[in-house]
Order: sequence, then structure tokens, then C-alpha cells
Amino acid sequence: IQLAIAAKLLPVEHVANFLTNHDMDRVMGQLGNDVNKAKRAATLLFTAPGTPFIYYGEELGMLGQKPDEDIRLPMQWSAAANAGFTTGTPWRAPAADYASKNVAAEMGDSNSLFAHYQALIAVRNAHSALRTGAGFKVTSSNGAVLGLLRANADEAILVVNNLRDEPISDYRLTMETGLLVAGVTYASQPIWGQGPFAAPTINAAGGFVNYQPSATLAPGETLIIQLTPP
Repeated sequence: IQLAIAAKLLPVEHVANFLTNHDMDRVMGQLGNDVNKAKRAATLLFTAPGTPFIYYGEELGMLGQKPDEDIRLPMQWSAAANAGFTTGTPWRAPAADYASKNVAAEMGDSNSLFAHYQALIAVRNAHSALRTGAGFKVTSSNGAVLGLLRANADEAILVVNNLRDEPISDYRLTMETGLLVAGVTYASQPIWGQGPFAAPTINAAGGFVNYQPSATLAPGETLIIQLTPP
């Protein structure tokens, strides 16, 4: 999977992120048609610094690989003829899985990939740090755990991802420098994931060392935590 990000020197609002586009094999195929992996990829896309772009059908898990014509098949709106794309004759037939993988079907399924995208968009819209906040590198003692702090003048949000299909209890997060206030006890409020979460101890450089917000990360789990000063 590729998370394409523009030059690091650009302001956050000028960074364009995407998983795949019209010239690339669709991300769902690259992930072996695994919905859980596609959800993780979407989570990384929507929490990274910059503006996320979605290639149509990506939110449904549409498949397609080279040649280009098979990456650009009709959008799968419903289980109706021609995937609900047209009452005429499309330039290419829809993918074979359109009867089960379409907007109408996934809108009615709270566990679908489409619902996951909707939830991520809602969280991003509700929190300015995920839209315009700078990104601060968070290292982990466990290579399967990916952390990132997003922060602006209004809020600080920590994102923690378990990239494995197994639980992880041995991980420590470190952000050596940041903009958190030393000596202040931040409340760790859950935005995504089940709390309660431990509060970090802020060092003199505005970061934290060996922070573990929860005892265990479930397989593939993401935590999005708002760090709120008193």
C-alpha cells in the first residue's frame, strides 16, 4: 500500500494524501480484499497531516487492477442492473461483486468499510487538529505500533495504531519534543477506542517518554485520544 504525501516542507493544508488513484491498482486488491486492512489504511489516510483524497469506490472496497480500464469501472451504487450506474449501456460492465459491494448495501451496514469512512470523516470534521494540526513524530518501542500527535493552537490529539492482527501489550510511546506544557496533567479523553486511558507525563521539552495509554491494543485497533489540559 502507498500513502502518497507531497513534499514535507509544504504547509499542512497544501499536502495532498491518497491511497491510490486512477493510474494505480486499487488499494483493496493490494490488500488482498481484506476489509480490516482497508479500514486501517483509511484510518492512516484520515489522521495523517494534509488533505485526504478518495478515489471513487475506494470507500466501498472496489477492486481493479491494470489495465487502466479495469481500474475505472462503473461506480457500484446498488445491486440493480449495471450496479445502478446507468439505465443505458456503460462503456465497461461493472465488477462481478457489485451485487454485494455497493453504496446501498454498505450504507445499511454499520460495520462496513463505507461506514468506517463515514465515521473517520465525522471525526476529522469535528476536530480541527486532524484537519490543520501539525504532525509530531511519536516513536514506539514496538515496531508494529504506529503513533502520531496532531496539534494546533486549539487541541492536541494522539493517534495510536496497532498494525498487526494480534493484541499488543508491550509498547511504549515517546515524543521527545512537542508543544505540550511541562508539569501539566493532561486528561486523556477517548475520541476513538474504549477508555479510560492513562495520562502522559509531560517532559520539559513538551513531549513524553515511555507512555502507554492502554494496557493492551486489540488486533488492528486504533486509538484516537484528545489530550486536554485542565
